[in-house]
Amino acid sequence: MGRKRFVLGLIVAAIFLALLFYKTDFAEMGRELARANYWFLAPAVGIYLTSLLFRTLRWHYLMRPIKPLSFSRLFSLVTIGYMANNLLPARGGELVRTYILGEQEKISKTSILATIAMERIFDGLALLTLAAIVLPWIPMVPWLQDVLRYAGAIFVGGLVVLILMSTRRGIMLRLAKPFLRLLPARFAMKAHRLLDLFLDGVSVLRSPRAALTVFALSILSWLAEAGVYWVVMLSFDMPQGVVPTLLMTTTANLAASVPASQGGIGPFEFAAANTLKLFGVDPQKANPYSLIVHAVMFVPVTLMGLVYLWRENLSLAKISQERRPVESQGQVA
Repeated sequence: MGRKRFVLGLIVAAIFLALLFYKTDFAEMGRELARANYWFLAPAVGIYLTSLLFRTLRWHYLMRPIKPLSFSRLFSLVTIGYMANNLLPARGGELVRTYILGEQEKISKTSILATIAMERIFDGLALLTLAAIVLPWIPMVPWLQDVLRYAGAIFVGGLVVLILMSTRRGIMLRLAKPFLRLLPARFAMKAHRLLDLFLDGVSVLRSPRAALTVFALSILSWLAEAGVYWVVMLSFDMPQGVVPTLLMTTTANLAASVPASQGGIGPFEFAAANTLKLFGVDPQKANPYSLIVHAVMFVPVTLMGLVYLWRENLSLAKISQERRPVESQGQVA
């Protein structure tokens, strides 16, 4: 199944890249790449690392009710997770950092996954907030309306569910009982235990102040990443603007968040370039720009994650081998 998902990810990436470069003048695209000023990429990488710091601080805050951990420890795991997301299909990095942290710190993996689920929900809400800020100046074409509408329903709905799970724990457990009774007794007990651990993981949302803090850190992390898009625009001598920058940050990352291809390759470039085209940017400039801005956020964190993984004396293959006996014994809590 792992090989099938990997191949499927490559197919999805190929399809979106083919759509992106359909009717592209590759000679002109090559000239745009040759004219780009790559000195701007170094500060762009630095800004991207700043966004990782905000994300680590957010995870530090989410993990605090479960087990306080050092910032440096969590930063290494966030980096490993992003590296694995870039190399594995179906956002496998979330499972990789969950496994490493759970095994080494003896923390419930289910509770860790709950904190990561909160990260994803708040990421989506933060991105939609950035789009809402510039909404009056956005050319609302049908595909963009659909993206914002469906994403809003998914992430707002997800937040409501998580808040109910954190503030109405008893009710959620009672609602689950009829479904648990349908399972054999052994599996029902395990499912109840996993649900209980997941509810522990979302307990931070019981406090409105805590929820606002997590949301604020999410906004800061995405504003920092938007800075990467803006700086790389300087490399291509493109007209910079708050509206295209924030909208592209939203659309490209919503596209990349779908667990379809490794690192969102293909969907990211397709969404970023087509967003720029809404603002009159020539495809021969928008297409190579989308490749370079993704590379800025792909290559450095992947290399850093591999270094951190090596320092843990682990590899992705080793983690995969070690997970199988644990999961076969049912020790996933």
